[in-house]
Amino acid sequence: MIKKTKAKATEENATKTKSEKTLVVVESPSKAKTINKYLGNKYHVEASVGHIKDLSNYKLGVDIENNFTPTYQTIKGKAPIVKNLKEKAKSSKSVLIATDPDREGEAIAYHIAEEIKKVNNQIKRVIFNEITKTGIKKGLDEPREIDEDLFMSQQARRVMDRIIGFKVSPFLSNAMIGKTTATLSAGRVQSVALRLICEREQLIMDFEPIEYWNIYADFYNNQVNKLKTQLVAFNNKIIKKPEGSKKGKSEEETKEILAKINSLNYIKNEVEADAILAQINKIEKFTVSKKTIKKIQRKPEPPFTTSTLQQEAARKLGFQNKRTMQIAQRLYEGVSIGKEGEVGLITYMRTDSVRISPEAIDSARGYINSNFGKNYLPDNPNEFKSKSSNVQDAHEAIRPTNLSYSLDELKLYLSPEEFALYKLIFQRFVASQMTNADVEQTSIDISAEDLTFRATGSVIIFDGYMKIYEESKDDENGDEENGTAVLPVGINEGDTFNLDNATKKQAFTKAPPRYNQASLIKELDELGIGRPSTYATIVSTLLDREYVMLDNKAF
Repeated sequence: MIKKTKAKATEENATKTKSEKTLVVVESPSKAKTINKYLGNKYHVEASVGHIKDLSNYKLGVDIENNFTPTYQTIKGKAPIVKNLKEKAKSSKSVLIATDPDREGEAIAYHIAEEIKKVNNQIKRVIFNEITKTGIKKGLDEPREIDEDLFMSQQARRVMDRIIGFKVSPFLSNAMIGKTTATLSAGRVQSVALRLICEREQLIMDFEPIEYWNIYADFYNNQVNKLKTQLVAFNNKIIKKPEGSKKGKSEEETKEILAKINSLNYIKNEVEADAILAQINKIEKFTVSKKTIKKIQRKPEPPFTTSTLQQEAARKLGFQNKRTMQIAQRLYEGVSIGKEGEVGLITYMRTDSVRISPEAIDSARGYINSNFGKNYLPDNPNEFKSKSSNVQDAHEAIRPTNLSYSLDELKLYLSPEEFALYKLIFQRFVASQMTNADVEQTSIDISAEDLTFRATGSVIIFDGYMKIYEESKDDENGDEENGTAVLPVGINEGDTFNLDNATKKQAFTKAPPRYNQASLIKELDELGIGRPSTYATIVSTLLDREYVMLDNKAF
């Protein structure tokens, strides 16, 4: 037998080594670290650290005359990363590109593949919707080709951004010469968001409030029941309060508005309010004329999408949108949980779908049954539909990857911000699969002569999903007239009451509120402008460029 030469043996060893290794490429080093924990020694994981290519910075970077053909270049500082990926790919049997499961991730995958196929054409795309053992196995079991249509979708948006940015930004800067030294820019979504804020500001500036007065009265009876009420009718007519501004866009429109206001039955000034107070104080007895009890069911909200997560985190936690997405990214890519090491705690955080996998629903139902009991578990899983027609539905809603971790346990390992956001996601998801809440709403009318006062209150009969979570609402106007009181039991129609005291209070119609981070995102989302993944960046750009400012959390 002829002995192998040293060179031949080295070549065979290299071939053998190449045949045993698979290169997995992800976007971030922290994600690579988490995934590496779950994969065996037949894989090595490398990070691209985001995009490796972008449109050329020289001139427009888009050939408008030639079918809008883009020109790409390697991003400054990324050449060593590209070189490393190619070297690793050359010595690997195959390559799996596992960048984020969205348009941006597909674009990154496309450009990585374009470079790597020069040295290794055994390339597949894998999707990890959650960075867990189960999620990674599912991704590895379902490799596919790179989706060129999805890449072209991202490219079209990028080209549009560049055309608007390069064409409008210089015009903007020239128009502001001498007025500012700041860098100015325009953008496909950024400019529309700014317009919304400006139009709202103009509405506020043009707003002329309408004066009206409220009457409040406290009553008591022999059973020492006390009722706090508000006048809802006089002259035997229900009060219809004015709304909006008394100034129209034209003189004719203003006349129409004023005519409509004057036709309403409401307390227009202090003279009228004093006259009604004098009448109230002369009446000796007031009678319960009507008692209405209405039972309503409150349904749980669906689990979070990117948009609703940003809105709720802004309302409940005071997080700016960019901060919310940074924290969510860490929770998705993996955080260190004691001896278990890096663990991905939530599913992919850029999604506009409210869909949940059957396995996750089963897990939630098991958790609810064990921790809250059968009364809190609906007979069938709750199903949700997206309100918007502009939904990709490529990924599940944002949810915890594993409900076996208790909140108390995770609190030991997460930063306060990470824990607060995870708790929000955890509670919203669990609540979405719980029973409805049963609420009893009571309304009591007390009348005398041509006057009617009303007290309203609600009682939670069964808390259902509210046991763990209740969505907060925007209350930008701070309207205190719509509150409900805790009503005493045992009050029936025909009962008589005495007046304790009556007061008047001046009020004015309010201009539409300024947008805050939650309401701006909600408006963009409902108008179908932009994508959930870009909202945080859009808001951040508006603030960084100083086109808008935050005053008491409002733009």
